[in-house]
Amino acid sequence: MSVYNSLQVSGTLSNCTVTGNTVNNNIANIEVTMPLSALDGALYKIAVGGIGIEAKVIEFSMAVGQPVGRVSAVEIDQVNPHIKVGETMNLTATVLPSTATNKNVTWQIMSSHVRGTGANGKLTWVQAPAGTNIITLNSNTGQVTGVTPGMASVRVYTADGNYNVAVDILVDDGRETVIVKYVDRSDHNIILNTINEGGKQIGSTYNYTVPASYTSNGSWTLANPTNLNRTHTVKSGLNEILVEYDRVGGAQQATVTVKYVDKNNLSNVLNTITTTPLTVGTTYAHTVPEDIMVSGVLWRTEDYGIKLHPVVSGTNEMIIQYINVPQEIEGIVNNKYITETNGGINYIKNINVGTSVATIVQNLNLPGYYILEFKNIGGTIITNTNNVGTGSTVTAKNQMGETIKIYTIVVKGDITGDGAVNFVDIVRMIQYVYEPEENFVWIEAIRMAGKVVGSAGTPGFADIMTIIRHCYDGPQW
Repeated sequence: MSVYNSLQVSGTLSNCTVTGNTVNNNIANIEVTMPLSALDGALYKIAVGGIGIEAKVIEFSMAVGQPVGRVSAVEIDQVNPHIKVGETMNLTATVLPSTATNKNVTWQIMSSHVRGTGANGKLTWVQAPAGTNIITLNSNTGQVTGVTPGMASVRVYTADGNYNVAVDILVDDGRETVIVKYVDRSDHNIILNTINEGGKQIGSTYNYTVPASYTSNGSWTLANPTNLNRTHTVKSGLNEILVEYDRVGGAQQATVTVKYVDKNNLSNVLNTITTTPLTVGTTYAHTVPEDIMVSGVLWRTEDYGIKLHPVVSGTNEMIIQYINVPQEIEGIVNNKYITETNGGINYIKNINVGTSVATIVQNLNLPGYYILEFKNIGGTIITNTNNVGTGSTVTAKNQMGETIKIYTIVVKGDITGDGAVNFVDIVRMIQYVYEPEENFVWIEAIRMAGKVVGSAGTPGFADIMTIIRHCYDGPQW
């Protein structure tokens, strides 16, 4: 086999070899080997032939080794990190893919904010004064120490490819409020008195004295009268002390607590209603609404109407289960992905190669009541550990199983839909651009994936060369 002619748009063709064989006097299994530098900025068509065989222009593949171990993304392992002044924690990052050769990262403080008054007069986060350190940060290890109450944004960068992602760290002053409540021993919802003591240092001892008797809507006596002077060690978080009293004479009372909860997650309480004290032995009638709106989201129950509950001594609780019935997704809003609707189809763009289903779920700003179903380009359901590719879909359903919206995923540079950008994508791009199949029409998701230079128009020569450089020289976007 020999090279009869070399037709080129630009550049210089050198050190080019062509190998192959013939089948029934037809050219077959042709392979063209050339330096990668020869392809940078030039496109070639090679005419080949042999003895007794007519020369023809072939569609060729490039025998160039593909580099491995490239970094494609980075994630911070901690979610909503929170520390006290003087406390230390270690931020950690996961470099993707797991086969990446260089997993070195560096950390940097991007901004610092403190509590202040915004333009609307409400308390909000404002830029910290110059010289204010909310945290100290070791740029090599990611170790963080709280210095001043506030919030600091920290960003991690990969040594390979300069991929980066940020996280906000909340720092508080290490003080908490102690709340002392005098309550009915048989029903803690009946509160006789509340005392709030703020500014107590975590780890310190709080001393308090309780009265042996108390008057509030009747007479009460301390349930444990032998211990009037008491202590409490202040801890991080809620510091609530309940002091129990027994009613002296009169009709016994109790409250009824009504909770509207998510049927699929009973710990998700949508609303709580607590009655005023009721006489034990009576019946409480509660009207349950069919629909409730919580933070702009519609919930519905089949157990609506008037519900009766006998009031007993102690705990009285009514649980009403609701199902979310969203009518529409308001939109996906986050700092990583871009959504676009084209020709009636919804797309999620700006997704990196090697992105898993779990990573997309984590970064989508969708309420938890949506059920998300992912499928690859072939229509097979994929799970958290699987990577997505161009043409993969994510279907958002409500808790009744109704489809609300379907998004098609676009991974930049991934033409074949396998979730990677490699030699095969280069070949397909060349085929699509220069020798498209008969009646070929660009599928929009593939067009978006192939349009790596700019976003408008049909992919062309510049996009092919950028994908080649991305594969062999390192990340180009």
